Amino acid sequence: MSNDNVINFDEFLNNENKDNIKLDPIKSYKIPRNETCPCGSGKKYIKCCAKVTPNKPLIFYLDKLSPLFDNFGNYNITDLKKYYKIIQQADKDYPVEPLFTQMAGVISYQLNYIEHSVQYLTKYYNIVKDDIEIDFLFYLVDGLNKLNKFEKSEEILEEFIDDYDNLDLFILMTEAKFALGKIEQGYKYGLASYNKTNNDLTILNLILNSFLENNIYEKSIPIIAKNYDKLIQSAENTEVIISFVESLIEMVFLREDPSALNNTQKKRYLNKIVDLLEITSNSEKLSHNDTNKLTDIISNEYDRAFLLTRLFYSLEEYEWIVNNEDFLMNITNHQDILFDSLICANFKLENYRYIIDNLSDVYEYNFLHSSDPYATYEYTKYYIVSLYKIKDHNKIKKLLSFLNTNLQDNTLQHILLALDNKNYLDTLDLLEYLKTINEDNMINEEQLLEVIIALFDRNIMKYIDKDNLDKKYKTKLIKYLDEYSSNNNSSFVYHFTNWLLNKAENNNKVSLKKLINKKCNHLFSVELKYLVILKYLDPQIIINNPLDTEFLHEKELNFFKTIAKFIYGDIKDIHQLLAAYPQYHQRINSILNDILTDNEKETLYNNF
Repeated sequence: MSNDNVINFDEFLNNENKDNIKLDPIKSYKIPRNETCPCGSGKKYIKCCAKVTPNKPLIFYLDKLSPLFDNFGNYNITDLKKYYKIIQQADKDYPVEPLFTQMAGVISYQLNYIEHSVQYLTKYYNIVKDDIEIDFLFYLVDGLNKLNKFEKSEEILEEFIDDYDNLDLFILMTEAKFALGKIEQGYKYGLASYNKTNNDLTILNLILNSFLENNIYEKSIPIIAKNYDKLIQSAENTEVIISFVESLIEMVFLREDPSALNNTQKKRYLNKIVDLLEITSNSEKLSHNDTNKLTDIISNEYDRAFLLTRLFYSLEEYEWIVNNEDFLMNITNHQDILFDSLICANFKLENYRYIIDNLSDVYEYNFLHSSDPYATYEYTKYYIVSLYKIKDHNKIKKLLSFLNTNLQDNTLQHILLALDNKNYLDTLDLLEYLKTINEDNMINEEQLLEVIIALFDRNIMKYIDKDNLDKKYKTKLIKYLDEYSSNNNSSFVYHFTNWLLNKAENNNKVSLKKLINKKCNHLFSVELKYLVILKYLDPQIIINNPLDTEFLHEKELNFFKTIAKFIYGDIKDIHQLLAAYPQYHQRINSILNDILTDNEKETLYNNF
């Protein structure tokens, strides 16, 4: 179950802390001569900030800044910018005076100069050590989180969190742990945050949203069920939670349009899921003794094995499905259909040997006799990727020979449609491998090279403006291009690749506008052409006069037109773009990552 919600810890934390800061003159700290300078230069203090001679006396700055000490929260942005200039100069003249460093850190935070704030407050922390007050600790750690410096944030919080036992710090630690991939620890701190609040609904919403964003589904469900009545009465930040509940009901109980159910009905379904999880969580594997318990919860209108499988797919708990294969097979009358789910679960867990062992004897029969094209593509994906991962050369050659016999020149197209291509670099790796074993031309060599080169080009586009094109990568691309040119030296891919290589050498004399009318021979080449137009030319070309439309279904063409409208500015909000294609979030992010500069990406995702 995908979850693209972005959790805004900042809104809660900033509202809680915005007006709590009070700046008071504080004690001085003596820094030993040979200690590392707190400014972060890496030099000894005696050879760094200790050598600074102030231009103005300390009392000058204290007098200028005194209005801030007792009334910090009442100043507007214009006033704060004026004081910030003074405090910056004060910090230069007195670089280890903690009062100035402290004030500079807080003011720059309020002005959203987060990098400056972290620099000042890190220096302040280095000066005062364990004496750092909780308010300034909060600003430092929140700033580190905003800059994605979660390792440092975690390190500082580990030192202080038990001493202060503060809700805001627990929330920041939750954010840091999740960002570092420490999901269990993030869950622990998130739950502790909620428990500290006496069941505060705002914190409950915040924490549940963060749990769902980090795929902590199974542990979230009992919390949601227990507090469901309170949650549905709140209009604040509960949309994702309610959407999760409705998606769960739709997936597990096959209810169409669960949003049409009333809240009592939704809660009833939710409680059934909680009851099922209580049974399944007692042991890794269910036994015959658990069958009666399941019968009490799941009515006879459902196949219990499929309902449980759908439940644990929704929770992304594929290991449970795999561990309970024997039990599930024993309680269903449709073992052949359940087999597909078991293959998929094992694929999710990268149990490639299991897939090869179970598909080797049935793949060809299913391919020839299946009436479901989707199932055929899925089997091909599972089988060919597993063979590639295991590097079973003989079986993969046999597979290619079988596909070539039945599909002729459409073998490559079938493989590409079977792969989901969510990560095109994975697709590229697989295609490069297939090329090495394609001795008998079981896949059309020209088509294969064109797709490989198109994917190479797409990846290079991300780095070409940074002048850091890897030499080995470039050498490999030139080799592929030379092979390709013996078959085709007039296509868009051929000419654009040469343009790209010349750009890497700052030796471009050919206009891209002339190249985009060159012919494409494959959908992947067309997608590359559209990305080139979006990155280097005019998005209106796609909007008003799209090229190579014979390769694109109407839905695919409209998708690229929508991306073009976003780049051009007709669609101003990325939320609107994502809402138009909720199933394509990963693909949209991949495209934007390929065509936008680092500054454009930073601006986009900061606004997001």
